[in-house]
Amino acid sequence: MKRIILAATLLLSLALPAAAQTIRATEQWFGLYTVEGVETIDDASAPGGKRRVGGKIREPAVNATRIRHTPGSYFGFGYVLTGAASSETITVRHVQVFPPPGVRDGTGKLFEKIDNNLNLSTGRDLFIGISMGDNTAIGTWTLQVWHDGRVLLERRFELYR
Repeated sequence: MKRIILAATLLLSLALPAAAQTIRATEQWFGLYTVEGVETIDDASAPGGKRRVGGKIREPAVNATRIRHTPGSYFGFGYVLTGAASSETITVRHVQVFPPPGVRDGTGKLFEKIDNNLNLSTGRDLFIGISMGDNTAIGTWTLQVWHDGRVLLERRFELYR
């Protein structure tokens, strides 16, 4: 009887679509990282109208949540999505919550957070991060990865001078 139940459970789990599967995220590293070959693109939804894409990430030698403000540097975390076949793409939302009162873009509009929906593959090295500029706000930054209305990962960083 136990074998029949186990077999039925296994068959049922294989037949479920990706949306019904439990997508998980495992943090791999966090802190100050470096990027080689990054490109800046226009993005009307981003504060300032631009965001960075691409590049090769070099994870930090030591994990840290307390980050010294260093223009031209990056902080964030790396993660891996699991719970679906590696050939499937999963829609996740990256959320960056700014320190109060928020961040103003070039037009003066105040943002408390920004978020982007991304279609990503499971089983790959992924990341979410912040590029520091001269005017990057000091304080607590919160980075989140969401899927289907729930937070998969969240990490807070304290940016200081």
